[in-house]
Amino acid sequence: MIAEKRTALKTVFDVSRPLADLFSVREDVVPYVNSLLTENCESIGTVKDAISTLLAVENGEINYFRLVSHSVLGALVGQSVDAMPLCAVSRTWWAGAEVLDDIADGDFDAVAVGLSGEAALLAATACVSLVPHLIVRAQNYAPETEVRIAGEIVRESLACVNGQMDDLHSPDRPVSWRRVMVSYAGKTGAPYARDTALAAVLAGCSEEQTAAWRTFGRLFGVLRQLANDRAYRTAAEDADLANGTMTLLLAHAVEILRGPAAEKVLALRPAARRDPEARAELWRHLRSPEAADSYDARVTVLESRLSAMLRRLADPSDHRHTVEWMIKKSARTARLSVGPDRHA
Repeated sequence: MIAEKRTALKTVFDVSRPLADLFSVREDVVPYVNSLLTENCESIGTVKDAISTLLAVENGEINYFRLVSHSVLGALVGQSVDAMPLCAVSRTWWAGAEVLDDIADGDFDAVAVGLSGEAALLAATACVSLVPHLIVRAQNYAPETEVRIAGEIVRESLACVNGQMDDLHSPDRPVSWRRVMVSYAGKTGAPYARDTALAAVLAGCSEEQTAAWRTFGRLFGVLRQLANDRAYRTAAEDADLANGTMTLLLAHAVEILRGPAAEKVLALRPAARRDPEARAELWRHLRSPEAADSYDARVTVLESRLSAMLRRLADPSDHRHTVEWMIKKSARTARLSVGPDRHA
């Protein structure tokens, strides 16, 4: 149960049933994809087995947020029984994207995953580029629906690649809130934009309504990235500082701090990539009260904007309340005043 105040009234949101549905989908989605692979890839067992290996890697609680299409479809049509293919697209795509990200960062663990780097690269490429379309083709959707769904998958996959490429170039680029927001909207916002737009398409929404849901998903993905940025518990763990990645926390500190403090942050940024002591000092500056309080306020603004958008897009229901729960939990995790979460 989730309770929260609105004006003078207290409204209790019971999300236990839709959350139970999500937990069930999370358990069923990988067998569902494996079944489709068995039916459609009988002659290419090596690829099928490699993809199944990637799908077996779990990311805990985070998978529930990546099943947002299930809750959005339920909010739009009153039930979510037709959401499994959308959840399968998301689960498969993320399985591949995470492996590609680890390989690019030099963090891929062949022993933990159970595949060599070369095999994982090929399987991950299939997960992000081919298997989602196989899943869609297996549904026998109306031609117009299938075309719209395929278009969403391609558009947002390219937007994600663009955001990731911005990340690759970020160590040598000037830091600004706007620049990082654009990157976040691509690398993490795009997959969520895809999923919410796919739910809208399957619900029979117009192009205008689908665009609104796409925008909502993109912003929700940014919020999930902010939660992911809080994954590191210590400066020594902070791979973003070690890699020189532009984060919204860094951009905010550069923007909000003045005088010597701002100059110090900019000077520490390149040094933090090599020097653990510089990394620890930069970590402290980013979490100073002056920077942290106003950063948390920005998270709250994003949370409020998403909640307002959701109320305009869907009528009250258990499924809509589940999406509201996702927003609130993500915002709570993203704030510097609350404990960390892991993965977008």
